[in-house]
Amino acid sequence: MIEHEKRIRELRDLPQTGTSRLRLRIVWPGKGKPGALDIREFVTSSVYTGFTRRGLRIDATAFAALMRQAPAILRALKGDATASRPRRRTP
Repeated sequence: MIEHEKRIRELRDLPQTGTSRLRLRIVWPGKGKPGALDIREFVTSSVYTGFTRRGLRIDATAFAALMRQAPAILRALKGDATASRPRRRTP
């Protein structure tokens, strides 16, 4: 069996915090498989430079759901108490 090469598209990094920064990449794991947003910590130090295990991979469906919640997330990060109220789930 031939393993397909993973394709990666690098996006702009988020601002650096201390010795690390978050790297954003779109990763296509193989032929016929959908891509995903990969957000991974990248460390630069005298001991180690490279990706850590800290990070997450979000597929297109989960990313769309996250973007729908972005306004509430931003309000909560800014300290708006109304942003953290739980919503009722409809059956």
